[in-house]
Amino acid sequence: MIKKAIISLVLAVLLIAGIGVFYFDSIVKSGIEVVGSQVLGTSVTVNSVSLSPLNGSGTIHGLSIENPQGFNSDYAIQLDELSVNLNASSVFSDVVEIESVRVVQPQITYETRIINDNIRALIANLSSDSPGEAENGASAVQPEAGKRIIIRRLTLVDPQLNLVAAVVGPPTFLENHRIMIWSGEL
Repeated sequence: MIKKAIISLVLAVLLIAGIGVFYFDSIVKSGIEVVGSQVLGTSVTVNSVSLSPLNGSGTIHGLSIENPQGFNSDYAIQLDELSVNLNASSVFSDVVEIESVRVVQPQITYETRIINDNIRALIANLSSDSPGEAENGASAVQPEAGKRIIIRRLTLVDPQLNLVAAVVGPPTFLENHRIMIWSGEL
């Protein structure tokens, strides 16, 4: 009787672990979308996530961050792929060692108004208690003391920066202009 209970318990644990491993990537994908959207106060979407926690590598495909409300461009940041390779044993130490970060085709759209821009609005949402409402620029999130991150290699492949500037004056043909500032390798 006890032998059957132990075997059943082991099988149940293996089944739960197998399901967790099988759905791990989709759980992380949903987490990025839900938490990212809450923290930034705008929609964050991801096409897919591929993680290998045992060797410390992971890839996010198709990450898009929409512009905050009040801006005309659809997206503030889009990228095809973000790959990270870290020293898995350093995760629990005071210094997390990231061996490489590779960002493929990042497109950043910097949209500016007279007194504000989309990137500052996203950063203000990060530091506010509730997304979309920053409190006088005061940071509500305190960094964890003693934790440092070292990135040994950062690679940007085909980056693109777009500038969208609202021109002051009557709404004519000069209302919004999109100018590509920079595109190339870094």
